[in-house]
Amino acid sequence: MKKITETIANAFSQGSTKSLGNTSTDGNAFYLHGNKIAEWRENGLHMSLAGWSTVTTRERLNGIAQTIGLKVSFTQKAFEPYLNGKLINENAWYNVREVHLDAIDREKAFDASPVGQFVESL
Repeated sequence: MKKITETIANAFSQGSTKSLGNTSTDGNAFYLHGNKIAEWRENGLHMSLAGWSTVTTRERLNGIAQTIGLKVSFTQKAFEPYLNGKLINENAWYNVREVHLDAIDREKAFDASPVGQFVESL
């Protein structure tokens, strides 16, 4: 994780205001180049690529998730954005708490499988 990501993600996770280079937080939202890419809402943390599926945007979002301890991963494959392996809209907002809980459920299904294979019935 880049130092700038670590610094701002820590401030964001603690609800503090911080700005460094092209990244900032007011404690409630996380911004990259002035674009809001993460925010706390009543029902949890929401994230978006804000229309910019760039290496930097994904790195910042993944850094926030790692700092908070969420099993959330933004990736790209064949120029298409993915969230935890599922194709997503780069302009949409996602409640990552739900994505995190889904990832934990999948891990439990994998761990409970008699031969260590994912159980599709979940």
